[in-house]
Amino acid sequence: MPLRPPPFRSIALALAPALALAAAPAAAEIHPPRVAQIHSGHSLTDGAMFKGGWPGHGVALIERLGGHRDRIGKSTIPGSTMKWRRGNAPGYGAPDAWTGIADWQVLVVTEINRALPEALFPDGPDAARRQELREELRIWRDHAWANGDGGRGAAVFYYTNWPAHGDFPPAASWRDRLEANEVEWLARVAHAEATRPEGAPPIGIVPGNALLMRIYDDAEMGLVPGLANGRAFLAERGGWWLDDVHAGPYLSLALAYLHVAVIHGADPMWLPHAGLGFDREPDRALAIYLKATARDIARSHGGAGP
Repeated sequence: MPLRPPPFRSIALALAPALALAAAPAAAEIHPPRVAQIHSGHSLTDGAMFKGGWPGHGVALIERLGGHRDRIGKSTIPGSTMKWRRGNAPGYGAPDAWTGIADWQVLVVTEINRALPEALFPDGPDAARRQELREELRIWRDHAWANGDGGRGAAVFYYTNWPAHGDFPPAASWRDRLEANEVEWLARVAHAEATRPEGAPPIGIVPGNALLMRIYDDAEMGLVPGLANGRAFLAERGGWWLDDVHAGPYLSLALAYLHVAVIHGADPMWLPHAGLGFDREPDRALAIYLKATARDIARSHGGAGP
C-alpha cells in the first residue's frame, strides 16, 4: 500500500487553521456496543450506517463488536433538517428520535448539509439562519438529556457531513468549502456546550466532514490506493460516490468505521471490509487505508480512540 510519508500523521499538519479547533474540549464518552443507540438524520446518515446488506453495514459492524440490531435505531427522513424532525416522524414503522428518545441511551444526530460559516456568510439572513442551526443542536441535546433513557439522559453525538460537489460558492472550491464548514460545525458544538446541563456528558463529534477533507488531501498527495488526485476522488462513481453527494461503498465503509471508532472506541483494523452486502468491495490496500484513516480522524477529534 503506497502510504508515504507515515499514514497516521495528524490531520492538523495539513489543515492547521481549521482543524486546530477540531480537538473537542472534553473527550466524548465511549459506549459499549450493546448500548441502545438511535441515528437521526437523512440520506447521509443512511450512507454512513444503513447501506449494504440489511439492516445496514454499520449495524453489521456493531454486531461484530457484540451489539445487536434490535438496539440500533434508524430515524431518517431524506433532505430533512433537525427542526423538521422534531415535528415529523420518519414513518414506515421507524422509531422517532425526538418523541421516542426515552427508549434510547445514545443519540447520533446530524443537520442538513448546508452549513453557513461566518467567514463566507457574515451577515444578513444567512447570519440569522446560522444562529438558528447552532441553537437547534442545543435544543436536541437538552431534550435528549432530559428525556433520554427513561429520564436518565441520553448522550449525544453530532455527525458532521459535507455539501454536494458543486455546492461550494462563495468558497473557491469544494475543498475550501469543507474547511470553512468545519469551523461552523464545531461552532455549533461550542454553542451547545456553553450551556451543557449539569451531569450531561460532552457532545461527541463524529467528524465526517473532516474525514472527507483528509481523504481529498491524501488523494492530492498520492496516498489513496487507486486515486491519482483529489479531482479523481470527486469524479469516481460506483466505489467512492454514487453521485455528487451520496457515499458509495468505499466512503460508506470509512464513515461506518469512523462511527464505531468514536462511539464505541473500536479499532477498525479488526473489522471486516467484505461480506457486508456491497456490490463493490475495496481491495486489501484500500481497506487498510480506509480503516487507518477513520481511526486517525477519530483520535484527532477528541475521541478516546481504539
